[in-house]
Amino acid sequence: MFTSIRVRIFLFYMVLFTAVLLVFSIAIFEQLKTDMYSNMDEMLISRAEGIKGSIDAYREAEKLEYQKDGRPFLPINELDMSEFVSMAVKLLEEDEKYDPRLVKFDIELFDRDGASIAHSNALPYQINIPVQDKAEAILGNISFHDYVIEVNDRKKNDMRVFLRPVTEDGRVVYLVQISTSLSNLYTSLNRLRIALFVLLPLSLLAAGLIGIFLTSFVLRPVDLMINSARGMTGMDLKQRIHVPKTNDELQHLAEVFNELLGRLDTTVGAQRRLIQDITHELKTPITVIRGQIEVSSRRERSGSEYRKILSSTRDEMGRLGKIVENLLMLARFESMEIKLAKEEVDLYFIAAKTVKNLRVLAKKLGIRLSLSGESLLVCGDEMYLESLAVNMIENALKYTKSGGTVEVKTVKRGRFGVLSVKDNGIGIDKSDKAHIFDRFYRADKSRSAEGYGLGLSIVRSVAEAHGGTVSVKSQAGKGSEFVFSMPLNIKNK
Repeated sequence: MFTSIRVRIFLFYMVLFTAVLLVFSIAIFEQLKTDMYSNMDEMLISRAEGIKGSIDAYREAEKLEYQKDGRPFLPINELDMSEFVSMAVKLLEEDEKYDPRLVKFDIELFDRDGASIAHSNALPYQINIPVQDKAEAILGNISFHDYVIEVNDRKKNDMRVFLRPVTEDGRVVYLVQISTSLSNLYTSLNRLRIALFVLLPLSLLAAGLIGIFLTSFVLRPVDLMINSARGMTGMDLKQRIHVPKTNDELQHLAEVFNELLGRLDTTVGAQRRLIQDITHELKTPITVIRGQIEVSSRRERSGSEYRKILSSTRDEMGRLGKIVENLLMLARFESMEIKLAKEEVDLYFIAAKTVKNLRVLAKKLGIRLSLSGESLLVCGDEMYLESLAVNMIENALKYTKSGGTVEVKTVKRGRFGVLSVKDNGIGIDKSDKAHIFDRFYRADKSRSAEGYGLGLSIVRSVAEAHGGTVSVKSQAGKGSEFVFSMPLNIKNK
């Protein structure tokens, strides 16, 4: 199931989306929780500062009256606490009466010893904070605390408490404690949590449906390519897979795959033609040998007749051996099994030797064979370079009519040595130029010319093995020129 790229993409998308959604939901929840606590703490601080401000204002008014009457005004830490207590109670009563709040705050004042001196009665129960927290406030530390208060045997309430010490002349004179219930905050957070839990699966469901649609849409070109490929067979490589017009990697993949199919089609076609050509080339000598053996076995013959039959059979066996030898050489070149001898040789010397050996054949065919050029030192294998020259010149002689000419020339062109063979024979049609170096291919469709169609294939293989090239210039009815080029030896550059 998980081997499907469609499923893997969908699962990756869903896992990634789920992770992002969870992180986002947690971040929203925590941020909102932090903001709500921050807002509540700001209200608690504001309320505590309001109480302190009211006490300070009352004390300032009292100070003016004392100064008017000429009485001494004492700081809080020198006052009789009963006077401060009555003032504090009066202030809290007035605050509760004239300053109604949407959020209920419980206000309690403590003296410098931590004893309660006034309470707002905003809540039907009193909040008893731990002694340790109260002691920290008496030392002058502002602090926030969360407490769980038991209202009765069945009910508990979560409270947020702010302790604000008030100092005078560097000493804590009283404490302001502001408390409020956390029930509204927790209710809001619980509602948000429920909303997120409900929205999360709904979001995942919607994302899953969108993911299925997107993966199907994105991979639709792949499905079309698969369906096209399924209809292909080894017998028909002309078909091509569907190329999506998406201008992306899928289109590039389809185009490259079609190019590969084109190369395979060319290769398979060449192999089929090779098999057909080998069959055709081997069939003739085998048929001749078999016919001669059958004819000779029908009756007794004279010695001269048997010698004639054996001579013909020997010629056909030589033909077979030459074909097999050339095919073996080409196969070894293509598989890179041949190790060339890297020695300094002279292309002009090789051309001269080859021309000398083929003059008898040229004279027999009525063709003038000439040689010109200069000494060209190259690094290569003399035996195979000689085979290249033989095949190039024999090919020219083969397709040149009696009375024609074949010119062999060696010339230096820059850093390369060039061996060219030019004739004024039958030439090559444009349609044949692309195939003349293929095995068993002959421009002479009637196969009237002698040979096996392997010569030029050997020429190309030898040239490429020496790091060189071979090319042809030809015009039908006017002749051809084959040009072999390879790098010169350092001494000849």
